[in-house]
Amino acid sequence: MGNSSSIETQSNPNHLVKIYHQTQNDLLTSKSWVGLVKANATFNFSGNKLNNGINLFILNNESNNNYSQPNFDYIFGKYGRNLNDQNMPYEYFSPIHSNSIRFRFETQSEIFIWDITNISSPKNILQELDNSDIYFDVELPEDTLARYSVFSLSTLNTINELNLVENISFNSYRTTRSGVDHLIIGPLENTEANNLVSYFISKGYKETEILIE
Repeated sequence: MGNSSSIETQSNPNHLVKIYHQTQNDLLTSKSWVGLVKANATFNFSGNKLNNGINLFILNNESNNNYSQPNFDYIFGKYGRNLNDQNMPYEYFSPIHSNSIRFRFETQSEIFIWDITNISSPKNILQELDNSDIYFDVELPEDTLARYSVFSLSTLNTINELNLVENISFNSYRTTRSGVDHLIIGPLENTEANNLVSYFISKGYKETEILIE
């Protein structure tokens, strides 16, 4: 909303608002208008620019009119992602719940889609073909966001052998040492486990590695 620091002196100042992401070196869009009227500005940018955790959007009035003093209100953010066969496997959540929805995938290869909303009971999703794309329609659950996993057989790790190790009490891995908030159990070469460790380190946690024979 346009405003003036002195309506009696300057009732129709010109305004120039610029919107940045993270720092003022990354300009997303700008909006200019004149007077004490409402103005809207929208912008789109790639989700690859989003950071894990906090994303800062800066709205800065850069008008050369000293009387320009706009008020900011009603700032909304929406996001989405392209569903395709790139960078598999990946997971995604439905943007809404308690409704019917269609998910469409741009894909050039065979993919599998599992409903893992109930992680202990995954369900294979039957896909429909539409030219070169695939899609599926679903009634979303009430009061919770559905969760899906997308993968291909070629992206799965093959497990050729399992060894049963008996008489293990996982309670023995608990610790009462002060300052220990998370216990991550996994192979040293496991990418997801290492990413999780790196995430907690980035939040200020310290890493203590314990080898389990």
